[in-house]
Amino acid sequence: MTSAPGRATGTWARCGGILSYRTSGGTVVLPLSGRTAMTLSGVEDVLWTAAAEPTPADALVALAGDSAPAALAELAGLGLMCEVA
Repeated sequence: MTSAPGRATGTWARCGGILSYRTSGGTVVLPLSGRTAMTLSGVEDVLWTAAAEPTPADALVALAGDSAPAALAELAGLGLMCEVA
């Protein structure tokens, strides 16, 4: 991730190779790489839903608030979202 700590910059999108299914409790994601399925909720779910198409970081922060940069870092660390050119 090229963003400075505590800041979200660039444009973000969902990484490929992930199946997802919307439930009443959030979004269940299953990486095809064999990692364990997990349910995204709260800020992570907001970011995942918004990033169906590449989305600028400032738009994601506007949706998810000040916790967006940390959540983007977490999702990137899990291989679910990535910064795109």
